[in-house]
Amino acid sequence: MCADATVFRTVLLRLFILASLAAIVSPASAKSPDDGKSPVILTIAGGIGASNRGALDPISDGILNYLNVAFSTAYEIERNALLALPQKEVRAQIPKTDKPSIFRGPRFMDVLELAKARNRPLKVMALDGFTVEFSLKTLSQFDWILAHERDGRALAIGGRGPLWLLHTPAGGVKASEDEEKTWVWSVFYIEVK
Repeated sequence: MCADATVFRTVLLRLFILASLAAIVSPASAKSPDDGKSPVILTIAGGIGASNRGALDPISDGILNYLNVAFSTAYEIERNALLALPQKEVRAQIPKTDKPSIFRGPRFMDVLELAKARNRPLKVMALDGFTVEFSLKTLSQFDWILAHERDGRALAIGGRGPLWLLHTPAGGVKASEDEEKTWVWSVFYIEVK
């Protein structure tokens, strides 16, 4: 594929992502007047014991389909369900910032429990397809959270949202660059092995 086609495809994907997920960060759309539900912001599939939806639909699940994700059943989590879980705060200074931030969200293990995720390694995927695989050892070393808020503001699409997987840095407050590489932002899909 030529460079111009790759750039064009990347731009189209980003526009598609922004258009498809704008409702997640819009306060006016936090509740639909039709069904009273909040938007789905996370899908978990694979080794799970609970499901609330069927197989991937290539049309309705356009981004997942584009990123070659496939599943026969999955567990969708709405924003309100995440907010209803006990919330934890993490104070961390990410590289290239001048001060620490307070991140807020549920413990990652509590989120996985909603889908009855089996105790197995997993892959966490961002909206652009960036994926990090986690072993059980890595997950048990730290108290990970799935942050939906930074310094009191919801994480926006295009601003590392809707969700950011991170933990209190091993060194206290300041995250190392290697550590931050495992902090997946723009999380929207998890596959349990």
